Amino acid sequence: MKNLFLIPARSNSKRLKDKNLANLASRPLIYHTIKICENFKKTADIFVSSDSSKILNYCKKFSFIKTRKRPKKFATNKSNLVDVAFDVLKNLNNFTYENIILLQPTSPLRTAEDLKKCLKIFDKKKLQSLTTVSKIREKLDELIKNQNNSWKYIFSKKSRLLKQDCDYIDGSIYISSCDFLKKYKSFVVEGKTKLIKLNNEYNVDVDYAHDLVLAKFFLENRNVKK
Repeated sequence: MKNLFLIPARSNSKRLKDKNLANLASRPLIYHTIKICENFKKTADIFVSSDSSKILNYCKKFSFIKTRKRPKKFATNKSNLVDVAFDVLKNLNNFTYENIILLQPTSPLRTAEDLKKCLKIFDKKKLQSLTTVSKIREKLDELIKNQNNSWKYIFSKKSRLLKQDCDYIDGSIYISSCDFLKKYKSFVVEGKTKLIKLNNEYNVDVDYAHDLVLAKFFLENRNVKK
């Protein structure tokens, strides 16, 4: 198989305890990413990397999931996901992959169709790096930097950027060739990574408890629309 799907799920979280196992619509948060991956189990290998035995034991319930116990040095708040990817790749008994697809559990609203679309574009255009983006909803002219009892606008009121529609890297889907990762040590490189906007009105990056509430609302609303 040429593709490796990687779900990184460490145990510690500064803002939301046991985030990857937090309840979302009567299922652990990580379940929603695993369920998407099930659609690709015949064409890719799917790995979960975690330092948590609790998370790994849960994932072992799914026969198509492979697990990797992550070393503690790659399971801190400052750990780089590229190092996590390399840790998995280096422990495959010389089995090699062409591409790695990074799917963070904190983006539970992506769909199988979203992923299929991105993979199709990646293959058709013979890309080396791709990631998804979403439109920024906040007003750029209201962004400020607040530090040490002093604040200032991030953008000048005369900035041309304020008049543009801007996107942000939403953390939902990353696809990279292994050669690209080895060369740049990053999933995203300015000017080299293809950005894909999925036109998906539902996007939540779960980092706080209230994000789970919002994600649940979007999940239920999306199911109603279907």
